[in-house]
Amino acid sequence: MVGRLLGGIATSLLFSAFESWLVAEHVSRSFSGCALCLQVASFDAAVVIMVLGACAIALTWTENYGDSSEHSLTSQFQAAAAAIAKDQRVALLGAMQAMFEGSMFTFVFLWTPALSPRGEKVPHGIIFSCFMTACMLGSALTGKLLKSMSPHRYMPLVYFLASVSLTVPFMFHLEHRPALTGSSLGTGPQQASISLQGKLQLVAFCLFEACVGMFWPSMMALRALYLPEETRSTIINLFRIPLNMFVCLVLCKVSDFPLSVMFGLCILLLGACVLCQLRLNQLTCSTESGPGHIAAEGAAHPSASTATGPVDSSKARPSASRARMATSPAH
Repeated sequence: MVGRLLGGIATSLLFSAFESWLVAEHVSRSFSGCALCLQVASFDAAVVIMVLGACAIALTWTENYGDSSEHSLTSQFQAAAAAIAKDQRVALLGAMQAMFEGSMFTFVFLWTPALSPRGEKVPHGIIFSCFMTACMLGSALTGKLLKSMSPHRYMPLVYFLASVSLTVPFMFHLEHRPALTGSSLGTGPQQASISLQGKLQLVAFCLFEACVGMFWPSMMALRALYLPEETRSTIINLFRIPLNMFVCLVLCKVSDFPLSVMFGLCILLLGACVLCQLRLNQLTCSTESGPGHIAAEGAAHPSASTATGPVDSSKARPSASRARMATSPAH
């Protein structure tokens, strides 16, 4: 809990404090607005630090090559594709990962114009801090939930709440996006602060960020149950290919569509996540004698022994046992 708290504070400071200081100093010294884009000394200094860090890592760290057996890149992708085709649960997990992260990255492009449709002044640093706090609270809540139940039980509700949260801006932006009359930094001719609609949307966005905070640890626990250990990283990266293509497409076309269309697309993706999670739960219940069911029961009831099931414990996958260890409460 302390680590999550400090990590959230550090992330908020990293993405807000230094930028705010730079802009404030620039304005206080009466420098021209155009010159603000040319202040790159801090980034040049960061390059030097990163190069020094890379040299230290290259000289002092040893490489972890994993399995000593030879596996070509082609064979790894073939094995990952075979695992996806063989087990529908793996495909469902990958689909949920791609669709949820796709809606999350799309939200990153949308929240500023949604809160400032007519150039209202938006306190970006404070809002981003609120987002990080909500995300931290969601992750902390997930840590509590994983001690008493399996992610299968609450993830449909998480996806549903995420879709409901984005329904709020969808309803507020059903009309076509008007042309901006100023900057969200408050430098345009219209210096109005964030409107009441913007404040309501901000509350909904914080709920979405809380769902994001619940998504990451829960998805990691689900992947530990179903993804084969030998192809885990390859499968995860395979599903990032369509995700990255989708994000690039959205980034190129985000200005061509009204906000309602973009938020509606996110709602559809999150609704599909609900259906995928329900289907995953159905498949898990239909294979009660499988290692996935045993691992899920172990997460909900840590004291239960896998020896009581009809499956030979020696054939259970190692990833499932690690998932039980990760999700069971400390004694």
